[in-house]
Amino acid sequence: MMVLENKSITNIARCLWKVRIKTNLSRFFSESPWQQKQINDRRVQQMKEAVKTYRRRRDMAALIIDDTLCEHAGDLFEYVARHYHHAEDRYPLSHNLVTSHYVCGQIRFPVDFLIYRRYEEQTRWEEFVKKLLPDRQIPKAKKARQQFHKEVAPLLLLDEEFRAAHEQFKTKITLAKILLEQAIDHNLSFEVVLSMGGIWRKNL
Repeated sequence: MMVLENKSITNIARCLWKVRIKTNLSRFFSESPWQQKQINDRRVQQMKEAVKTYRRRRDMAALIIDDTLCEHAGDLFEYVARHYHHAEDRYPLSHNLVTSHYVCGQIRFPVDFLIYRRYEEQTRWEEFVKKLLPDRQIPKAKKARQQFHKEVAPLLLLDEEFRAAHEQFKTKITLAKILLEQAIDHNLSFEVVLSMGGIWRKNL
């Protein structure tokens, strides 16, 4: 499942032994009592145990933090939105994952991930603008829209529901810090933290 290019429910069902009906697999994923943190904690601990004999003293260990897009054809997924693809200069419908990966010589394995949610998607910004400021027209051009954001922010924040959503928003920098803290909590030993420049708009 981890190496599939196409990770749709239909394709996963097609590739798994004795699973041919995608509704059964969908029900398993959606209704099973997943405990994501506990499962991931156990996985990372097992990985540490499995690879500890392979680490050589001279190897430098690094934690790699990066963001990636997981594109989708439809918009029925939770938290899906149009995110900017830096390499292709477009806005595909996707999930934007911020991930952490441990590397030390031959040893390399994923540690964790968090989902980045665009401010407008998480706060339902357009919905609140239309509701609270029905006479204002939302600009489509990027610079004009950014300026409009600044102008209407004080008014939107007067609304209790919008303010609660605003306070839940986390930038990629914040998510990267959380992933770094989680790696430390896993007692992973590393000397440096590496990342693509897209996340680090300013110093941690």
